[in-house]
Amino acid sequence: MKLLRIVSALLWLACASATAQEKLAPDGKRGFGVDASLSEILHVFRQPDDEDKRWLNALERLSGEIDTFVTLARDRCHKRGYVALLEEKADPDLFALHDAFRAAEGDAVEVLRKHDARARAFAQMYFDVRFLLRAAALEGYQEERDELVHALGLLRAATDGHVTLVEVEARAIASRADLAASRLRAIRADLESLHETKTEPDAEREIATKADELVELAAARDRDRDRAFAFATKLDELAKRKQLMRQSLVVETLRPRLADALAARAKVREEAQRFVDQAKLYFDEPAKGVEPSKELAKFSRPERLRIARELAARALAKDPLAEEATWIEAKTIDFFEGEVYSRPHYDRYLALRGIRAHEWRTLRDRQLTTREQDALNVVQRGDLAPGR
Repeated sequence: MKLLRIVSALLWLACASATAQEKLAPDGKRGFGVDASLSEILHVFRQPDDEDKRWLNALERLSGEIDTFVTLARDRCHKRGYVALLEEKADPDLFALHDAFRAAEGDAVEVLRKHDARARAFAQMYFDVRFLLRAAALEGYQEERDELVHALGLLRAATDGHVTLVEVEARAIASRADLAASRLRAIRADLESLHETKTEPDAEREIATKADELVELAAARDRDRDRAFAFATKLDELAKRKQLMRQSLVVETLRPRLADALAARAKVREEAQRFVDQAKLYFDEPAKGVEPSKELAKFSRPERLRIARELAARALAKDPLAEEATWIEAKTIDFFEGEVYSRPHYDRYLALRGIRAHEWRTLRDRQLTTREQDALNVVQRGDLAPGR
């Protein structure tokens, strides 16, 4: 009998291990999985074991680790004078530099032929392999960071607050978290490999020399046909080289595996936004002195809010992370049914904004918007959320 119990226990452990292994994100790392139940998803927040805690901590650290690499890269770009490419009042962060480079790249000839500090900064970027690959790796980073933060925040709020989720919602949110985490892990891997641990004077001198040659070619191209041809050839070579370099990135290698999931995410966001745009027409009050359209004027305020509520609900059925739809639903439910029924939706809005009413660290040193304060007031007027 004792032997039977031992065998049964081993079989149960083996099944549990197999089940845990099946819960994978699209990049093959641990995730919530595609078919996890509501209880399975929320279990890691309610009663996490040591492995769950390590996994959740790793997810929550992802953006901070990437931000550290971003800061170090930004400082290196500043030292090399790349900020000369920016407009005078532009924010000199790394993403602003990437945007400025892409804009200048669309008119590279005109930028280079001016033969000034801006042209030289642009030319240096063109020959800085790490800068080019880092810019490619970080495309879409901020979107994925926000996506993961919102998804984890909403799932956690379903265990420590008033937020309620149904099975299909939780599964969609968990899948979105897995997708964002997969991309963020790839970005982190690329930034780690591109990180410069020390200054490389020889490489910097080579970049500066090549940049000066390119700027000189651009300045002389109008006076010398041979130089014009050499300049065009050089730009073509650089473009091809850049495309080849991109293929070495982890984010590019992962892209085909995520293509369908990313396309599906983009589709539901687009469909949800259409419902949100319609809902706002009925929800928003006309500006002072502006007459509503004939279509809207035939509805009373309660009728407009009822339509807005329905449209917001349809948006959230498509995209459970839609912040504007969450706000409209909270306000319209409050209007018709009161705080008892709207409180979960206000708390959901706060979770999407990174605010927990019972956690001072999420409120400290934060200047709340009018919406955030209104939602917080409703949530804090309620009883403590029951443990779930």
